[in-house]
Amino acid sequence: MNHATTLAALHAALAEIHNPMQHVDVLNRLVAELRLVDHEQAWALNHQAEGLARMAGDDGKPYTQGLIDCFYWRSKLLFSEQSYHQALTYLFRASKLCQLTPPRQPNPHWLDILDTSFQSASLGSEDSDAFLASGIHSAAVHNALGVLLIVLGNYTEALQYLQRAKRDAIQLNDQWFEALVCNNLGFLHCELQSPEIALNDLAHGLRLLEAMTQFPAHLRMRAEILDNSGRAACALKQFEQAVSYGEQALALYHEIDWQHGQAECHNNLGLAYAGLDQQNQAIEHFMQAYELACGSNNIHEAIEALIRHGVLLNRIKHYQAARVILEQALISVNPTINQQKVYRAHQALADTYEALGDFKASLKHYKAYYELKDTVFNEQSVRRMQVLQTMYRLDEARNQAALYHLQNDDLHQQLADIQQINVQLAEWAKTDSLTEILNRRGLYEQIDLALQHQQTDAQGWAWIMFDIDFFKAINDSYGHDSGDEVLRGIAQRARLVLRHSDVFGRYGGEEFLVFLPHTSMQEAIVIAERLRMAIANTPYVVKQTAVNVTISLGIAWTEQVDDPERLTQLADQALYRSKAAGRNCYTVERLDAPVSQLSA
Repeated sequence: MNHATTLAALHAALAEIHNPMQHVDVLNRLVAELRLVDHEQAWALNHQAEGLARMAGDDGKPYTQGLIDCFYWRSKLLFSEQSYHQALTYLFRASKLCQLTPPRQPNPHWLDILDTSFQSASLGSEDSDAFLASGIHSAAVHNALGVLLIVLGNYTEALQYLQRAKRDAIQLNDQWFEALVCNNLGFLHCELQSPEIALNDLAHGLRLLEAMTQFPAHLRMRAEILDNSGRAACALKQFEQAVSYGEQALALYHEIDWQHGQAECHNNLGLAYAGLDQQNQAIEHFMQAYELACGSNNIHEAIEALIRHGVLLNRIKHYQAARVILEQALISVNPTINQQKVYRAHQALADTYEALGDFKASLKHYKAYYELKDTVFNEQSVRRMQVLQTMYRLDEARNQAALYHLQNDDLHQQLADIQQINVQLAEWAKTDSLTEILNRRGLYEQIDLALQHQQTDAQGWAWIMFDIDFFKAINDSYGHDSGDEVLRGIAQRARLVLRHSDVFGRYGGEEFLVFLPHTSMQEAIVIAERLRMAIANTPYVVKQTAVNVTISLGIAWTEQVDDPERLTQLADQALYRSKAAGRNCYTVERLDAPVSQLSA
């Protein structure tokens, strides 16, 4: 049965049905069918369904399942209008109503009236909602909440709702929705830079799909899971596996003729081939991604293709072509919606113009990049920290539940083990996994602790911010694994020259921060110069090649600390001036009386 015939059957059913609850069910299904083809009529029927559902139950009481369905499809209508917060409100209402009904597979009476071929028509769609013809359940509601919260950038609550949706799907024995939720969890963990966890979720989703009849919706879901698996494999630098995942996904997207998915898949394949140093194939995939994204009005994926293409052209030293493509990306992106893409475009253009010898343009883009980078990095760090806390709480709750059932002889040992794990988790949350020094959260905790008992100090307080000069060139020339080795080496050398009382950590990317308590300005300069020489005087061995590495430093000094964040910003500004002055030097800024000093 095609879409038109399905609509005709639903409208005919309305004329035959006299039971109010069955009437609500048919209205809700009509909204589901019409939402993508007749938005206005879908809205009208949705309001009609709600009005009837509020009194369609026994003894004139509300029909709970009908209201759940109504609010779910209303959230879909609002989502298509980008009214995300309103959509969230109705999904929360649906979630509360789900708590009033026992977990079950809905089976409304009106399906008996329709021809059984109606369900096969629904399953002929590649839409993931195709399997909700018989009503909305809690797994669908909580999955939709998770997806919407991802769009809104609230990754902590998104993770909670997706995990809840997975539990609901298992309880309902709905393997389709369990696979769908696994895909969304995999995508979220990729966003959170946890590719190992992502691959576990995605592999489980694929196993569930293998046992199902392959309708178009299954094919699309399998393609999405493979595409996300390729993305996770790229993050783990398993580029050959990423290509395999991507090619399988692309074949499935072609089979169901879904251009949106094809564009995303080409973008991910471009990254995988770039990782294999097969630049021509990578460029071809980026160009196809851009063409398909424009054809399907997918602005997000089109801009992503331009930025990735431009970065790759920089890497292979085609700077003029990179300039044109990256400028196009910067013009196309909406800075109020996606700051991360703006930040990445400015960073790449700064490198492009520097290579072209246009230092004025390069500095302009470096300045824009530095102004945005803290905002972008802070958003990512907060999200990752919140998720760590969420997972920590979930693990702790599970451990406590398990403890309740332990025998008395084992109780104390198990409790001690869990407490030790919790201590390790807390330390891990404050430590940078690559360099094994403090991360940004750990830095701020240690600085706040040092300043809690701050007294007037004649010596003063200093911040040193430094980053690696031309670090991107190291990654491009020798690979990201070599770049990671340089970061670890710099952290080790810095620790050797810093004092025991100094607080040192990785601020983000290739940027490091040192907090110097009870330190005069002259002492801070001496320590900064010691750091600079420790890094610059001995080359690093990268893939059997001696590579000279230098750093640029910014020093902020004050007699009394009123605002630690202001000192960090001042050190960052001083670092920017060192970059502008030619790199491999330091700049000093004094908070209470501006004084600038440069040292080559």
